[in-house]
Amino acid sequence: MYILSQVLGVAGIISMLASIAFDTRKKLPVFEMLAIILFGLQYFILKAIPAVIMLIILFIRCIVFFYIEKKYKKVPFFILLIFLALIIVAASIMKYGIMEGFPVISTFIYTIGIWQKNTNIQRIVTLFISCILIGYNVYVRAYSLLIWNIFEIITSLIAIYNINLNDKKTKKGRML
Repeated sequence: MYILSQVLGVAGIISMLASIAFDTRKKLPVFEMLAIILFGLQYFILKAIPAVIMLIILFIRCIVFFYIEKKYKKVPFFILLIFLALIIVAASIMKYGIMEGFPVISTFIYTIGIWQKNTNIQRIVTLFISCILIGYNVYVRAYSLLIWNIFEIITSLIAIYNINLNDKKTKKGRML
């Protein structure tokens, strides 16, 4: 079963990479939701139940945000608050130690980061969450997801450097 869990993790990574490759509004959520299901199955096999519960919430959030954004372009603040409350309620029901709290913290921060549209903040949130989840994935032995965490860290750092820092240098150079 352990090998199956790692295979599911790799399949989830492939699905996430496909969501990046097919960056269309229709295909992106399908691949993201497939990845969430595959990652959830991996965590379930590894008995990482807090992560499974948070992925269920992420799956629902993905569907709700997609349909609201499709119709209204912006998810209302009260919908964000509903999902944050859901995360808090789910976390308060679970019994867990410090490490099992990592998926809860990550899901909470990620939900806020995805809700707002500032891509600079989204990059920083992705970087921060990936660092947190490295520790958790080692703890639950979800080693295939470490590959995804490292990929997210590298791409976030590159994007922060290339987009955020180079834009500031360019703007500074124009002012001189």
